[in-house]
Amino acid sequence: MNFSLPVLPIWQARSFWAQLLMLASVALNAAGIDLMSIFGQVGLGDNPDAVIDTGLSVWQTISPLIFGFWAWWERRAPNYRLGVTLPGKSGAAMVGMLMLTGLMIVGSTSQAHARPQSIIINTDCLARDLMLRDLAQRLGQTPIGSGTTFDRKIEFLASPDDDSWTIILVAPDGNSCVIGAGPNWLGPKPTGEPL
Repeated sequence: MNFSLPVLPIWQARSFWAQLLMLASVALNAAGIDLMSIFGQVGLGDNPDAVIDTGLSVWQTISPLIFGFWAWWERRAPNYRLGVTLPGKSGAAMVGMLMLTGLMIVGSTSQAHARPQSIIINTDCLARDLMLRDLAQRLGQTPIGSGTTFDRKIEFLASPDDDSWTIILVAPDGNSCVIGAGPNWLGPKPTGEPL
């Protein structure tokens, strides 16, 4: 890999923090480090959508645009520096902004952990009979309801022993696929003969 910096006006930004943050983002990209998977591994989400919901992985995508604009602005108006000026001591303002950023990250982390986790089920499609047998053996689930949509059938399965549930989609050829599952069934407990 070539880790040398390209000759671009972006590197000529006069702002130290802009250069530092841009170099960090480019170094991560050049080294092939994917922040999306790292954020997922440290618990900020169990899938890419959850990580994106935290807003942290967006930084790697948009930072070149932000700092490219920053450098362009500084080169266009050399006597004007793009920055934040606050009355009083700017050091205290910077520390306050860093603390606020840290609190936002911690808050999004705790929200990511608070999301209910679904039961992990093999999502390969099986014949309906095999799928029902597998769910009955592994999770003790039996069909408690069904519905049709166009040429497909949706079946709801739940366990009388715990609150686990599964929704499967049955195609006309008999193949069925799991489209949803979870640990907290809120409906009535299944009773009587299975469908």
